[in-house]
Amino acid sequence: MREHVVECGTRAGDVDKRSPRVRGNQLFTAFFACLLVVFMVLLSLVVPTASARAAGSTGEKGEVGALTDQITDTQNLLGSNVGAVTDAINETQSKTGVHVRLLYLPSFYPGSNPDKWASQVLESTKPPANTVLLAVASKDGRLVVAVSANSDAWLKEQSTVDDLSQAALGPISDKDTPDWVGSAQALMRQVDRSKSDHERRTTLRWVAVGGVVLALLVAAAVIWWFRRRRQRKRLGRHSEYTGNAQEQAAR
Repeated sequence: MREHVVECGTRAGDVDKRSPRVRGNQLFTAFFACLLVVFMVLLSLVVPTASARAAGSTGEKGEVGALTDQITDTQNLLGSNVGAVTDAINETQSKTGVHVRLLYLPSFYPGSNPDKWASQVLESTKPPANTVLLAVASKDGRLVVAVSANSDAWLKEQSTVDDLSQAALGPISDKDTPDWVGSAQALMRQVDRSKSDHERRTTLRWVAVGGVVLALLVAAAVIWWFRRRRQRKRLGRHSEYTGNAQEQAAR
């Protein structure tokens, strides 16, 4: 009898002579091998599709701008500098503890006060302490700086907010073409300067307080020394008078 070879590599004559248990094991092995082949084929089809979708999403995001926790730029005003601006935001947070958020819109909400609107938008996000929002209306050529309510006193001071606004406005208004990247970077440089000025003022204040306390201590020490000296003189005079009186009485 001639031997016939099947796809799984066993001979037909051998299969017929084996027990049902052996044949069941062979069928299970063949079924598992087929499932493995199907899985590998599907995997080879799915992975390139997922990669293509990821690439497509990246491309679409590059066209519409940046949408992150720190930057909302649907007009793509920052362009390819989003990474550099994000690095500057992280560096500012590391150095000063101030969180910076950037919001770029064509126009502010019509009929609303830009300052109040920006503050409401910022507070609605439940920001961490010491958060600064730079909201820019590109078509209107206006910007607003809002500071979260849970910020330190120095950051909420009107003078600090004014300095931040002027710093961000310079690169936009001083040139024929608005420098949106320069505006964001100028804001963060001003945050660093304002924090340094606050720390310097705080140090000088403590030095002044320390100087006053030291002066009071010195004055108190001088007064105590003079009083002690007077008391000694009085005691010396009293002792001398008592001694003279005793000598006269003895005579």
